[in-house]
Formats: sequence, structure tokens, C-alpha cells
Amino acid sequence: MISILVIGGTGFIGRNLLIELVKSNFRCYSLSRNPPSNKLKNVIYLQCDITDPIDIECSLKSLDFDVVVNLGGNVNHNAFFIDSAL
Repeated sequence: MISILVIGGTGFIGRNLLIELVKSNFRCYSLSRNPPSNKLKNVIYLQCDITDPIDIECSLKSLDFDVVVNLGGNVNHNAFFIDSAL
């Protein structure tokens, strides 16, 4: 079975990708900074900060993935609303 890690799996795009991957019988992992608000069945959730090398090494050191999809991003969009010229 192919194992897939989705970084940012608790976001809108990541969650919807995981729904489709589970339907296709992949072994799915979700890695996010924050815990999921609504867990999907058959998804293994991992929580760490990918900007911290020690944190990510501790979270992933014993795991092996065939595919990694990075959908992680900054969820603070306040800068876009401060200046309409942005």
C-alpha cells in the first residue's frame, strides 16, 4: 500500500485531498501545526511545527512515506486586509 504524507492536511485543500486519497485506499498521514477540528476515518494525524527541525525530526523519524504533498501555508491573512493595494 502506498503511504502519503499531506503537510497541511487539516486545511481546506489538504482535508479534501485526504478524503479522496482515503477513498482510493492509500495509507494517509496528515501533518499540521494545529490539531484537526474534525478527524477523518483512516487518516493518521501528526502534529508538529515544520519550521522547527528538531520538532519535525522527532515527529517523523520512524515513519517512511512514498509520497509527500506540501499544502502547508500561513493561515494569517491579515496583511491582505490592512492595505487594499496589496
